[in-house]
Amino acid sequence: MSELPLTVFVEFEIRKENTTAEQWVETWAERALDAWHHEPETLAYEAMISQEDDSRVLIFERYANLNSVELHVARPAHEKLQSIMGEARMTRRLVRKMVALDIPDYGWWARSDRPRQPDGRPNGDTIVALVGSRFGDEAQKAAFIEISGEHAKYCWDAEPDTLTYSAGLTTPEGSEAEGVEPGDLIFLMEATDQAAMTKHAEDPVHVALGPVLIERGVETIPTISDYYLTTGAGFMCR
Repeated sequence: MSELPLTVFVEFEIRKENTTAEQWVETWAERALDAWHHEPETLAYEAMISQEDDSRVLIFERYANLNSVELHVARPAHEKLQSIMGEARMTRRLVRKMVALDIPDYGWWARSDRPRQPDGRPNGDTIVALVGSRFGDEAQKAAFIEISGEHAKYCWDAEPDTLTYSAGLTTPEGSEAEGVEPGDLIFLMEATDQAAMTKHAEDPVHVALGPVLIERGVETIPTISDYYLTTGAGFMCR
């Protein structure tokens, strides 16, 4: 696997007869603090709750490289978390897992000036859109990345409330998600609130991308479209 930074999306269904999403996240939070203090190459490690189904919790993880993942899972705190959750029967099943390599120079994963908690971790209660896309062929994928990547430069300047705006391409290794294939584009946008998310979607510059993509012959096949609320129990970035 490439030494590019990578993102891991792991989504669980909780056992609602034994816990709530909030209690599940509270238990998980100790592991997140361990990562914040002892894993400098863990670039993000946040829990977010699905806005459509409160039995589902998504863990958003970013690593400097593959070795960083190995260091993360080797921490004693990782085994401790699995033991605690297993004994309490808090998790019903793994809903999906996706591993995606960064697209170089595409958007951004962090804003240094975003609001933060006293210990430096970013605030929670932000909205995340997770969007998966597939394309008719590699040329269409490349055109989409080019066009949307240029648009991201506009968003960086025009949308200070867009906190995260980037994407990766799924790998054959480590991905277990129905309807997701290697090479799919997984895009994540994080905004301060719903108003910022709506402002982005309704911006005339954003709306104008549609005709440009059609003119370039880009056929987009949607695979994922989900929304989450971050908890602040972990960290979306360093």
